Amino acid sequence: MSRPPTPWQRSIPHWPQRRAGYRLRPPHAGRTRIAASDSHLHLCSVRLISHRPCFLFVMFIATNFFDAGFWDRVHGGSTHLPIALALTSALLDSVGSIVPAGKFRENFRFSGYFTLLLATLGAVPAVISGLMLTNWDAVGSGVTLLHHYFVWPSFGLLIALVVWRSIVRHRTSRIGFSIYLVAILTTAVLISVAGFWGGEMVLNH
Repeated sequence: MSRPPTPWQRSIPHWPQRRAGYRLRPPHAGRTRIAASDSHLHLCSVRLISHRPCFLFVMFIATNFFDAGFWDRVHGGSTHLPIALALTSALLDSVGSIVPAGKFRENFRFSGYFTLLLATLGAVPAVISGLMLTNWDAVGSGVTLLHHYFVWPSFGLLIALVVWRSIVRHRTSRIGFSIYLVAILTTAVLISVAGFWGGEMVLNH
């Protein structure tokens, strides 16, 4: 003999049929589903239309902000930072190699390392914006080719030197730091010449 349904079970619609194993389908279920999907599509279209002016405004700002003129401004503004900081880093390390050993020398060398790190970080947006201007052509021709002759060696040296300084820190020998000093001076010269040819590109343009 089956147990009588509980009050909670009696509150469920069609509980005896559900208990017997039948799944009742409400009348016009297919049409109800289609109507619900149509109303959902209508709601989505209404939302899209309501937000369309904002969407078009954002797209207008994006396409006009990130145009060639934007990358030209970014490149022109960001190139001065690595050039100035690389020269400053070479100067500080040169002075740090001349002054007597002690706290004074360590301060100069730390300042040289810190400015080298900033120069390397500042070179990243300069390189990316330059590639955007040349449509990712890393070689180019004419004045652009001359510019890239000095850009890529100086950029590679900046990364290599800052990694070496970060690993070695103060545990370098006198000969090792002398080799580093020659490398940072070479980097400063290369990045300065790259900046010169970059200015020639702007003047010729």
